[in-house]
Amino acid sequence: MEGKPTPTPISPTEQVHPNLLIIEQEVNLLGIKPSQKEQQLWTTKGYVRSPQKLPINEATIKEAQSRVATTLALMQQSENPYFKDASLFLKSRLLSKKVSHSLYPKSKVSKDGRLSMRTQAMITNNELEVHIAIAIEEVLNESDSVTLASQLTHEIEHVRNTLSYLESFPSLSPEERVGKEVQRRQDSIQHIEEESRGYGRGAQAYIYQAALLGYLTSGGSIDEERAVAFIRAGSNIDSPQWKQYVRVDILRLPIPIPTPSFS
Repeated sequence: MEGKPTPTPISPTEQVHPNLLIIEQEVNLLGIKPSQKEQQLWTTKGYVRSPQKLPINEATIKEAQSRVATTLALMQQSENPYFKDASLFLKSRLLSKKVSHSLYPKSKVSKDGRLSMRTQAMITNNELEVHIAIAIEEVLNESDSVTLASQLTHEIEHVRNTLSYLESFPSLSPEERVGKEVQRRQDSIQHIEEESRGYGRGAQAYIYQAALLGYLTSGGSIDEERAVAFIRAGSNIDSPQWKQYVRVDILRLPIPIPTPSFS
């Protein structure tokens, strides 16, 4: 499906949103310039968010599968280094059968409905693999090709980290390594570390792509808000400020109360 990706450029007479100024300053600092080639790539080959909610049936499942495949192909052709690196990494692991992905109803991806994708280690045909579950509703009704690319970049960061962790236990059986990964994800500190890397990579990809396409959203979209928080944290995935933002504002985990010490 062809169409112009959203959002649209800001007119000269429109009041500039404070977030836009922060992102523009970061873009200028990074020296990223708009790219006509990139604009044409996503405008002519990308898909737009569906104006009406699409039902889930055989035809729309095929449409969603096509959107995912097309978006991954666009990411490989992109001048955005975060898109390109993520898609090429995924492609190589798909070919080696170390990774797979598929579409599911959102209720099976996330019990509380907050996640649009989920990565997990599993045993398939007696082989260890990392699987990405993608919510079909997200692809059909809640994204365009650019936002899906950013989400995939985030999720592929989880795939990269999960594979690296699993490969650090070469002497363990596949079942034992899956157990280790489950323990890692259940550890609250490790969970925050992992999500900070994923959301950080997504923010980097968003900022770079907005600059390449020559537009920046104005008005407080979720991707914009997270990009601004990332910039305010020094554009550093490992900064305590960014991890605190991910913990409180994204994951909505409680801040631990320090235990009083008695001397």
